Amino acid sequence: MRQLKNEAGMSLMEVLAVLVIGTMFMMLAMTMIGLNMKSNAAQMAKTRLQQEANLVTAELAEAHRQCPDMLLLKEGQALSIEGCDFKSGRVGGGIYTHHLHSEDILNRPLGDRETLTVTVMDGKSELTVPITLSRLGTLN
Repeated sequence: MRQLKNEAGMSLMEVLAVLVIGTMFMMLAMTMIGLNMKSNAAQMAKTRLQQEANLVTAELAEAHRQCPDMLLLKEGQALSIEGCDFKSGRVGGGIYTHHLHSEDILNRPLGDRETLTVTVMDGKSELTVPITLSRLGTLN
């Protein structure tokens, strides 16, 4: 029997094995990328809600300290401030829904120390934040 000396190429089985193994690695990589993208999107949504809650807290605290006669109002699905010269109108960034857990703080002048709980919602997620508004009294 004569053996072939020129065996320079790959057999069909070797080509198929390389394709199957390569496809498995690609599927694994795509699955990991997809999971990472989902996780990143969820984390970004939480971060945006936290930023909106921080903005609402900062605006309410600043208005409360600067304006002793400010009123906190509910306009549709958002909170707004009235009776304050430097800040009036809607509180927050504008694309989120705000839910105030205690309605007794609305439509009245706020005292030196007020506690409220606000939930910030974006349609899919929500974040509840307790807020304490306080202003220092004057020393006489």
